[in-house]
Amino acid sequence: MEFGSSVRRFDDKQCKVNPKELARLRVGYLLNSSEKRLGIPGIKAFHKNAAQELVIRAEKEFTYLVTGSNVSGSTTYSCAVPFSLKAKAGQKLEVSFSSNSGIVCRVTVSEITGGTAEKAIRKPIGTYTNLLSKGYEGCSEAFNNPPLF
Repeated sequence: MEFGSSVRRFDDKQCKVNPKELARLRVGYLLNSSEKRLGIPGIKAFHKNAAQELVIRAEKEFTYLVTGSNVSGSTTYSCAVPFSLKAKAGQKLEVSFSSNSGIVCRVTVSEITGGTAEKAIRKPIGTYTNLLSKGYEGCSEAFNNPPLF
């Protein structure tokens, strides 16, 4: 997203319990940014501020809220995608976020197998959109009230 994206994690599907910001991303310059790479194949294709590798706790389900904003003329379009995920130990996952001018946002979660960038295989295991599904209604409040930094 041109204006920036963030990834937050919660212990519940209502995006209220134990909020934690995991990443702030932007294609280009970003204050207080630091490149974090763990060696996941293919990640170097992204600008250093547009992708971040994280270690997440396995065997516990968390809800993630990916948000992003774009500017078009004098209008800012923002959207958020909530989804829940329970990672397996040793599993390599990729979460990609895309938007159609902030109107339709999509998160695709893929499992990465293979050891090198040339041989990495990404198998989609879930696709989510900004259309709130049942059980995630509280996440709209978290989206409308982002943390102050």
